[in-house]
Amino acid sequence: HIFLFFVLQINIALSQESSQNPILLDAESSVIDRISNSISFIKLEINQENHFLLQADEATASSLDFSSNEWVLNGNVYLELNEMNIVAQKAVIKFSNNGLEEAVFEGLPAIFSDINNLENEAISGGADNLTYNKKTSFISMNNNAFLKQGNNEFKGCSLIYDIDAEKITSGASDCGTPVTITIVPSE
Repeated sequence: HIFLFFVLQINIALSQESSQNPILLDAESSVIDRISNSISFIKLEINQENHFLLQADEATASSLDFSSNEWVLNGNVYLELNEMNIVAQKAVIKFSNNGLEEAVFEGLPAIFSDINNLENEAISGGADNLTYNKKTSFISMNNNAFLKQGNNEFKGCSLIYDIDAEKITSGASDCGTPVTITIVPSE
């Protein structure tokens, strides 16, 4: 039984490794600075087929190791993840286990869009700061947050969109601004 357990563990590990798609990086130019231990890119595109597409005018990182690394992106930041898109001016992207783990976006506003599969309609929102977390599958919107689903609109200082459950939650109310919901009656 112990031998079978080890064989199963090896087969599981091999199938997980083969299912990971390579991460492709394309840039107009790059600079590797060994003194500051950093890598910079101009007109960067990072793509992992069937997982994500990430683009920015400028990007810096400490290495090309996607198993555990942080990237700083500036200018025309674009993330495509499944059916979701995020557009911002700045972002800090954390990679773990060769995949995107967390992303913090800044913009005036940073904007996301997704498809609500339950009602088959677009949902979009934005704020000065957006945070995407893969583990929770949440997009947290802070400072001038808004979210639009169909004709209905939510506004407040903090909103949370649960991507998997397709649920909208009002965040903290300690900013002193109430959540405002505008509901347009259906005809």
